[in-house]
Amino acid sequence: MPIPEVHSWDELNQLLQERCERYRDQHQIRGRELPVREASAIEKGALTPRLGL
Repeated sequence: MPIPEVHSWDELNQLLQERCERYRDQHQIRGRELPVREASAIEKGALTPRLGL
């Protein structure tokens, strides 16, 4: 994996965030019906704590 060329931690964090968001928005895992963004939106409800439990 190439080492990113950045001048600060903030720049590195920004780069990583952009790459993660691009992956989330564009990638579809082989054998899955939904792209990562749609699948994570569905799963988010199961990961959120619910009141009264």
